Amino acid sequence: MTAKIRADDYIPEVNETILSQYESLGNGNFIWRFLTTGKLTLYSVSGGVGNTVAQSSVTLSSVGCVDGLTDVWVRMHHVPDNGAGNSVTKFYYSFDITNNEDSVNWTQLGSTQTSAAIANRDSSTYAHKVGVYVTIVGDFFGRIYQASARAGDPTSPVVYNPRFSKWETDDTSRIDDKGVTWTLQNDATIQNKYGDLLD
Repeated sequence: MTAKIRADDYIPEVNETILSQYESLGNGNFIWRFLTTGKLTLYSVSGGVGNTVAQSSVTLSSVGCVDGLTDVWVRMHHVPDNGAGNSVTKFYYSFDITNNEDSVNWTQLGSTQTSAAIANRDSSTYAHKVGVYVTIVGDFFGRIYQASARAGDPTSPVVYNPRFSKWETDDTSRIDDKGVTWTLQNDATIQNKYGDLLD
């Protein structure tokens, strides 16, 4: 999973969501979010049980992100079972000035996180969400310019990729390049359009 963001606070007062597919333990898959420690974390649901399965060993603040000013690419790659009895998660970041995900040069954020292998995440019928989970919980405060998910490792095909920086300011719904429809909810707004300038 990948996103380009600018957080109002890179060490937030409450947990803030980047991407999710979660309604409840009975209908949830994952939540990718900031904790109040400023660390990126993966909350995963498996067998109806939810757990924080990995979190970055360092914060985005520690690598130079300034509250409300820094645009940064973030990425998380999670393998539930690497075949050797381990669950492996890596977090990445980049300050590259581009809106083209394929052009980004990535730096690992802290160390690789390894724990005991877990079962695959539960399937969920709930919608994938950007900047929130459930409906109004875990709001992201700041800007999310775009996001994407892939069917496997970072070179696998993209499943969805809403690029909000290409939306018009009066857009409330739009279809991404993969045919997935995205709709603004709650107090989310399109502030300005500048995506064409950075491709």
